[in-house]
Amino acid sequence: MRHGKSGWDLQVSDLDRCLTQRGVDDAYLVADEFSKQGIEFDFVYSSPANRAMHTAMIFCRVNNCDLNRFQLSDSLYDFSGEQLNQFIRCLDNSYDTVAIFGHNNAMSTIVSWLSEQGRVEIPTAGLSFLTAPVDKWEDFTSAQLSCQLFPKQLKQ
Repeated sequence: MRHGKSGWDLQVSDLDRCLTQRGVDDAYLVADEFSKQGIEFDFVYSSPANRAMHTAMIFCRVNNCDLNRFQLSDSLYDFSGEQLNQFIRCLDNSYDTVAIFGHNNAMSTIVSWLSEQGRVEIPTAGLSFLTAPVDKWEDFTSAQLSCQLFPKQLKQ
């Protein structure tokens, strides 16, 4: 999931930028809609950027995720997709389902590459759920785009 809309009006570092009210509202909207899927996560990872962590916490709260299975990773503060791809391929093979919260362009790039559907643009607070029949994360080189939830769609 890409983090919610963030603000530029405070004089803080990029890591410290926070969600706007729209970002908070959209994160709740998408998390609530996703909760209807009834999917449980083995682990949840987030970029250490404030906006990504806040989006992840909203999602975890709405979806009743066990916060003992939550971790920040500097590798997810990635904008190209290269570190994100490497991160995914190194995930613990005992996990079947993970949630990852990060940034664009990395999220759009990895979903586009794995789903082989051309360029997929993920908006702020956009969620893409990928599935693949693999036993090892290192083999996760293509996937089916099972679900996409974007705030704009859900507001219609």
